Amino acid sequence: MQSYRLAAAGLACAACLLLGATPAPGGVNVTVQTVRDSVDLLDSVAIEVVAHNASSSLRSVRFAQPAEYAIDVLSGSQVIWTSLPPSPAPGATVPVHSRSFATGPTPMVLYEWNALASGRWSPLPGAYTVRVTLLDDARPTASVGITFARPLPTTALEKLKPGEEVTLGGRLDALRGTLSDANGSVRLTRRLLPAPPDFPVVLRGSATDHPDGSRTFTVDRWAPLGGPPPMPTPAATPP
Repeated sequence: MQSYRLAAAGLACAACLLLGATPAPGGVNVTVQTVRDSVDLLDSVAIEVVAHNASSSLRSVRFAQPAEYAIDVLSGSQVIWTSLPPSPAPGATVPVHSRSFATGPTPMVLYEWNALASGRWSPLPGAYTVRVTLLDDARPTASVGITFARPLPTTALEKLKPGEEVTLGGRLDALRGTLSDANGSVRLTRRLLPAPPDFPVVLRGSATDHPDGSRTFTVDRWAPLGGPPPMPTPAATPP
């Protein structure tokens, strides 16, 4: 599991964080690291962005927009999520501002990404890149790789400890009350009425035991897997 812990790395370990960075000669550079509890789909990823002034004096940096950094998550070369808000309307006034950075590291943000693409769907299992860009004139960048594991099969439910948080994958039935895959099926504690039936989904939650000895899966979060579900086909208009 690729995991970066803030307590272990520390802001003082600038040399560790500069791996994967594109420097801005003579200016302020940026680094990125991630903090994760697991490599499960739907488990959030904390992304730490730190600016670094390697000079011995205060440096002023000009930003041509309100945002000072952009965090992008890429699948290959495709950006599937970005921290940047939508672009302003044509002709809109964009405020320019400056910020001074003291010598050494300056934490900019610890951003919690919910592990969803911009369209509110879950990426597929596999390798991705977290890229950070400082939005000044030099636009230095840094990146780090992250990996998501496959969701657990439905048969994993019987082996879980009550309250143990995991991610299951499969398809929901028409009533959205049962998740099924090639290995079997599990009942959900409640129906996921907003979720699409018969479309790949991932569910994050935990096992719940009942007095009658049965076990269900309590869903905390869910998302379509690999892309948005198709839009329903509109009913044909009678001639």
